[in-house]
Amino acid sequence: MDADSLHTSISLRTESIQKVKKATEILQSRNIEVSKQQLMRECLRYVLRAWKGRQSKPERLRTYNQRVGIYKVTAFYLPLKLYQVTWARSHHSGISVSRMVDFGITTYLDRVVEEYLASWYRGRDKADVQKWREKLEARRPIPRFFINYTSATGTNDGMALDYSEKTEVVLFRPYFYHTNS
Repeated sequence: MDADSLHTSISLRTESIQKVKKATEILQSRNIEVSKQQLMRECLRYVLRAWKGRQSKPERLRTYNQRVGIYKVTAFYLPLKLYQVTWARSHHSGISVSRMVDFGITTYLDRVVEEYLASWYRGRDKADVQKWREKLEARRPIPRFFINYTSATGTNDGMALDYSEKTEVVLFRPYFYHTNS
């Protein structure tokens, strides 16, 4: 964890935690060293990138995990920019960060693992890499950006309200890059 990272805790279903653990074991069996934290961050990035956000802001508190299952509090480390984008999206959507990460693991973890397995490096079997690249290319693409919301209230004194909201398109920069063999 570097100086520009923040840490928090989230509640995940034990089923999701086990899925992340199994994914790291699969990657490690192919000499790809990826932490559980990194896999969870990549899943969260997919959630943020695939989010349509076409509805208005909710007029209620955030909804937390409503799925049936046993939940466990887990540490979660995020780079500062991803932390800001995540909490802004959570506030804007009314959905907790825990729920977003749990959804990301359930929905996008297989895709994230395939991206790592489609990466070639010295010592990897090219036929295995090609098999994973073909599987990954068959998936529906997700945009390479996500949207960040920022709002500010300059004046709110009962007589005047000075409020602004800024929407920013943030380009996605992955932690890993595919190399052509």
